[in-house]
Amino acid sequence: MFKNTLFLKIIFVFLFPALGMLYFNLALVNDKLEVQEQSNKIQNNIKHIKDIEKLIHSLQKERGLSSSFISSKKFKNELNKQRDITNQKYKILLSSNTNSKLDDSNYLSNIKKLQIAFASLELLRENIDSSNASALLAIEEFNSLNALLLETIKVLSQMQLTIKFDNSLSYIYNLLVAKEEAGIERALTLFLLSGIENKEKILKMLDRTYVIEEMNINEFLNYAKLDEIEVYKKEVRLSVLNKIKKVRDNLENENLAKIITIEQWWKLSTSRIDALEKVSEYASGKTFNNANELKNEAYLSEILSVIFLLVTIFMITILLFLLRQIVITEQKSIMKIKKQQSVYKLLNSANKFLIKSKTEEKLYQKISELLSTDVNISFNSIYKKNSNDNFDLLYESNDSRTLFINSEDLFKQVLLENKNIVINNFKIQKGIFNLKLIKKYNLKSVILFPIKRFNKIMEILVIFSDEKDFFDKEIEILFDNMILDISHALEKIYYERERKIKEEELRIISYAFETNEPMLITDENVKIINANKAFCNVMGYDKEDILGKDPSIFKSKYHEDEFYLDMWNDINKNGSWSGELYNSVKTNQIMPLLTTITAVKDNQGIVKHYLAQYINISEQKDKQKLLEYHATHDYLTDLPNRLLLLDRIEHAIEKVVRHKIIGGLIFIDLDNFKEVNDTLGHEIGDKLLIEVSNCLKKCVRKEDTVSRIGGDEFVILSDYIGTNKDEARTNIISFAQKIKLALNSIKEIAGHKNISTPSIGATIFVDDSISVTDIIKQADTAMYEAKKHGKNAVEFFQ
Repeated sequence: MFKNTLFLKIIFVFLFPALGMLYFNLALVNDKLEVQEQSNKIQNNIKHIKDIEKLIHSLQKERGLSSSFISSKKFKNELNKQRDITNQKYKILLSSNTNSKLDDSNYLSNIKKLQIAFASLELLRENIDSSNASALLAIEEFNSLNALLLETIKVLSQMQLTIKFDNSLSYIYNLLVAKEEAGIERALTLFLLSGIENKEKILKMLDRTYVIEEMNINEFLNYAKLDEIEVYKKEVRLSVLNKIKKVRDNLENENLAKIITIEQWWKLSTSRIDALEKVSEYASGKTFNNANELKNEAYLSEILSVIFLLVTIFMITILLFLLRQIVITEQKSIMKIKKQQSVYKLLNSANKFLIKSKTEEKLYQKISELLSTDVNISFNSIYKKNSNDNFDLLYESNDSRTLFINSEDLFKQVLLENKNIVINNFKIQKGIFNLKLIKKYNLKSVILFPIKRFNKIMEILVIFSDEKDFFDKEIEILFDNMILDISHALEKIYYERERKIKEEELRIISYAFETNEPMLITDENVKIINANKAFCNVMGYDKEDILGKDPSIFKSKYHEDEFYLDMWNDINKNGSWSGELYNSVKTNQIMPLLTTITAVKDNQGIVKHYLAQYINISEQKDKQKLLEYHATHDYLTDLPNRLLLLDRIEHAIEKVVRHKIIGGLIFIDLDNFKEVNDTLGHEIGDKLLIEVSNCLKKCVRKEDTVSRIGGDEFVILSDYIGTNKDEARTNIISFAQKIKLALNSIKEIAGHKNISTPSIGATIFVDDSISVTDIIKQADTAMYEAKKHGKNAVEFFQ
């Protein structure tokens, strides 16, 4: 199948794009799976970030309360409660980490560090409770722990990889850093309000905190969405920020405690930290929802992609099935064309020797040998009808007679039905075929063609093929044309044989009535010295009118000068000459005479006289012309038949090549002709054919040829239809339309309504590159296209 060029072309044109779509769908499904997987990772990361964020928030409060407790011994109960909350948030984080099974090395490393840090947190808490802890060292411990947690958040935010919705985790991280710095600011400012030493160091630490806090807040505002910025503005109130700024501006003031108390600062700074927590929760929640929406969209797209993938696979399956059907159909068409080409080759070869065949035996021998050369034809045989209406074997190939057990019934069927018989199932013809041999030679079909002479079946041609249904309608029609040519050739052979018999009879009669033969005698100088009465009667002269004159007075323009030179050369060389001589009688009519001129010599071999003996063969010539006419013309319409048409096409091709013009051929088939014969009878059908032939002769020019080549098939040959292809095509179509209108004007035949219409095919030929048979086939093909388009139409061969 893959050797078939059409199949490969269709594969490239249709199947490869389909496979491309299949690959695209698979890639799309894979892409959606990746989006889902990454969406899940982002959601897991956000959940971890929230857990870490809650732990940071709890540690920030614990840090603030611890600072207050160290500096003022206040908020002891609140501190213990916050420590419990911190421990609970830590356990939740560890549990979430275990369930999520995150395998990022940096993240796992940070978690291990966190576990170590939390182990040391208990010692810090004990030191804070026993007042052994330095305030700044305690703050730094909490800061380190939160920094580690923030670093873990940063790692998680960088794990979003190729997810395509936003970079929200990045600026959420900035917000959390700012929130952490706000918590540090809360603790350090509490130290200042409590009067703890190292004021200068605390102020430096605060300055650094302000810078980091402001930088991260700006980073967040630069990249956050509008709705997130609106939430930030709503939660982080300007009045709170202004109060915090006022505190910052008075940090070095000795009366700072009078400006704001520890409790007021705790409430103020905590409100800002809680506001940042709400903004963080809003942003991370929104990011989580966006990831969820993206995952849902990816899931829906994945479903649609899978459906489309299944549809694509189904379409590819259908396409492959259609490709298979197309290839099978195309292969059948190729085989059909090859089969027809093979038969065309047979027809062309047959036409070459049919016209030249002189005897039936030679003709049938050649036909049998020719059929044997075709690879699709296994056996062939020709049977001749005897006086008892039975058939005797005339010629065969490969001992084909052994394939029959009894052929009489089948041959009688051909005689009775007067048509071809095609058999594709040998088993149904019981008792006729030798089924063992049929199976041995793998024969699949056979056809019987009746060969007619003068409309009577005289022979039957039998052809066997090893291909099933080999003899389809087209092949049968092609062979019918060959059978028709054989019939015409056989009729011509018959006429020729009859002519020779008549000539022989004439020769015998001329000897029997020798005294009645026209005779003429000249002297050695070729001057007439005597002529018998028969000669004078034939030539229309009185004897006295021709005596002493040269016989050249009877010379006609029928012969060239070279003819007379050759005649006298034969007489001088051989002593005599015999042949047909066309002389001019007194009335200037040309008369054919079978002539023998003999040189009468003396004993010394010197010519003394010339004796001319004549036989008037005018009547025989007329009969010969009549016989030749019937051999080349249709017996019903008197139109040229197929043999004469083939000859004239040959001459037309020579003329086209010589004068560089274009010839045309029109093929006419009468629609519904069979219905006319079946319903009105063959007599009415014959009258219709005669009427059509008369109509066609009126439509053409004198130099055109109208011929009947089959039952209801006519061909018109025009050896000059134009000087270029466009002009010729226009003229031939116009000519064909004129013929169609003329034939459609035949409304009645012998009082009956004419239901027949013409289907017309036309073609042109410009040189001798195609054969005579192919020219006819082109017009015939165009005619069949006209029939396909509803009959009563004209089609031009493209």
